[in-house]
Amino acid sequence: MVKLRWIVFGLLVAFVVSLASTTASQVIQAQQPKIYTMGMLSDLRTTNTMRTIRTASVWEAYVLGPRHCSLFGLSPTRFYYIPSLAASVPYKPGTTELNLQKEGDLLTLTVDLKKGVKWSDGTEVTADDVVFSMYEGPTIFGGGDFAKGVTTLGGAWTVLLDPNVLVKVEKTGSHQVKMFFKQANLRIQWAILFADIFQKAYWEPKFRANAGDRAKLEALEVNDEPACGWGAMPEALKAPGVGWQRGAFATNVAQPNYFWKGVKVDERDAQGNYSEEKPGVYTYKQPVPPAAGPELARYEIGPFIDRASYRIFADTSSAVAALIKGEIDMLLNPLGADPGIRAQYRTEPKIKTQDNKSHGMFYQSFNLRRKPFGSGPLQKDPKFRDDDIIGSRFRQAWNCLIDRDFTTQTLFQRVAFSLQTVVSPANAFWFNEKLRAPCDEFSEQTDKTAARAKKVAAATAILKSVGFTWVKEPKADTTSGAVTAGEGIVLPVILGSADAAAGAAITVPAGTIAVGAKVPLGTKATLTAGAAKAESDAAGKVSLALPAGTTSVTLSAAGKVYFYGAGDKTKDRMPTVNFIYPNSAYDPRRALFGVQTEKWLNQIGVPVRGVPTGFNVIVTKVFDEQDFDVWSLGWSLGGLTPPDYLESFFHSRHTDIGDDNPQGYSNPEVDALLDEFLKTLDLNKARELVFKIQEILLVESPYVPLFDTVIVDAWRDDKVVYPFVERTQGIVGLGGMPALVKLR
Repeated sequence: MVKLRWIVFGLLVAFVVSLASTTASQVIQAQQPKIYTMGMLSDLRTTNTMRTIRTASVWEAYVLGPRHCSLFGLSPTRFYYIPSLAASVPYKPGTTELNLQKEGDLLTLTVDLKKGVKWSDGTEVTADDVVFSMYEGPTIFGGGDFAKGVTTLGGAWTVLLDPNVLVKVEKTGSHQVKMFFKQANLRIQWAILFADIFQKAYWEPKFRANAGDRAKLEALEVNDEPACGWGAMPEALKAPGVGWQRGAFATNVAQPNYFWKGVKVDERDAQGNYSEEKPGVYTYKQPVPPAAGPELARYEIGPFIDRASYRIFADTSSAVAALIKGEIDMLLNPLGADPGIRAQYRTEPKIKTQDNKSHGMFYQSFNLRRKPFGSGPLQKDPKFRDDDIIGSRFRQAWNCLIDRDFTTQTLFQRVAFSLQTVVSPANAFWFNEKLRAPCDEFSEQTDKTAARAKKVAAATAILKSVGFTWVKEPKADTTSGAVTAGEGIVLPVILGSADAAAGAAITVPAGTIAVGAKVPLGTKATLTAGAAKAESDAAGKVSLALPAGTTSVTLSAAGKVYFYGAGDKTKDRMPTVNFIYPNSAYDPRRALFGVQTEKWLNQIGVPVRGVPTGFNVIVTKVFDEQDFDVWSLGWSLGGLTPPDYLESFFHSRHTDIGDDNPQGYSNPEVDALLDEFLKTLDLNKARELVFKIQEILLVESPYVPLFDTVIVDAWRDDKVVYPFVERTQGIVGLGGMPALVKLR
């Protein structure tokens, strides 16, 4: 699925009841516009679809998601794969396998569209719109080259319309399209068929006028864009008001041509089917797995409102106060709620709350283009670019110092839970529960006396294994718990490298104080220096601080060895690390984690300066500019589907400006595993690959997963009614359910 900076456009899918009025007062009341007012904790950056497809924040998803349709989606409460614009899921008869057909060297898939779906301007959604959105538009933008157009558009475009998979899309009827693929690939079902469809008549001239220039295309004022979802901005419907006033509010108006209005949905009927029915128009059924847990949702799609109003607040406390006062009906808050906020909610009996499981990840990450955070082809320093060990060990030491359990259980008062890997335990089939983050066995939650000292000792040893030194080395007594902070960490000097034959002694250059080595993935190797030795990790990397007087080392398998010397205490001192994370007004938990991390790193002599920063500023610096040292943000990971986001976050092809690997992690062996994962249609084999990828990323630590929170939905029970309130990702995961909510 495609990720956003806190939400995946995962079913902000739009699902009015006629007003039976008998008294004069009811008639007068019915004539008043029905406005559903929600609070948001951050402003939008844009209302332009083309920018939000590339890189959208959660707040843009909430407001702009209601414009859009896609061929397929997921059912809201149980995440079944269902058709949206498509008339049905094109499975092979009697299976849940896509009906791909072989045509020459390519595979094809034919998709029939629903008839009668209309844009907000009254024109019909046809195959022309689908072909333009998925093929012709990017081809025009790329000067006649589809792959070039997708790559130039960048970001999520390269996932949704992956040119390594999708070749072209053709119109084979007014309401039928045929897609051509290079290969069978998980991404066909879980990304490409979820791509946004937008109106050809509106966007084609804009693509032609701005071909090849992403900045100009994304800078266009497009509040009047026609919508096929439940809502559009007032400008698109020539309705009173404006769609967005920066820093104040945004507005969507119910569009009168919304096709799904009045559709009745049963997510598992008596016959074991997911069913939709629009009386007199269409009926659709498909089998679903046996029911589990609470009764599945049954509801009618609206909208039952005239407008959705999104009020933008400068901080969480102001938004919470507005909900308590009844100034807003519901708070869109994907960040969870601490005990203090929960206590405030309890002061107003008209506020209801619901805890829901979350499927997301709060994390920290690094700019691997800058030393010592990373090594590899994107590294600016040529010696660090050629080295394969230092960056991973520095990130591992950073990860080692993090105390997740103490922070989530004590400082956060148990409103969050620790994350060990880049796959959430909420997605149980794909989560490798055997993995633990580096040094996670040491926590002040269970060992208040010595855990911090043990973490400092372990992190110091990791850094010394690749040649870091200090003006004043940190000292840690792992018995008493006493820690003497380090000062002035000094970067190692890379003295050279050599190819090593298995078991052969390798002479180390004069001045070598540590050695690193890399062996092929899956090879177990031991690096030995006299009585000292170390084992290779899941990424095939091993490092070792050398005992005094060492003249040679031995690697038990063939590989490459790197030699590290002590840096100059003046010219090689590590500069101050600027660590940007959300400020406490926006997210007190990440702000607190940021403060703690700054303290932990400074304790071992790494000069970290925490910089609490506005959410949109972080997104811009990291994804649009790649101008940062270390940052912290969060992802919502959408439905419980195969985690193809791993390829987006960690494959080297997604490292350009605007892409989802802004940290610049580049590992050819991980690239190969990610490619194999996407090509594997056998879910059990794909699971094995994801487990292996998780294990490698854990020791490489391009991301430091921190925690996730329970979603705490809060709303005014005296003002709104939802058809269901229990679902993974909560009510906020459906953008507040503006197409399903009813006003009292």
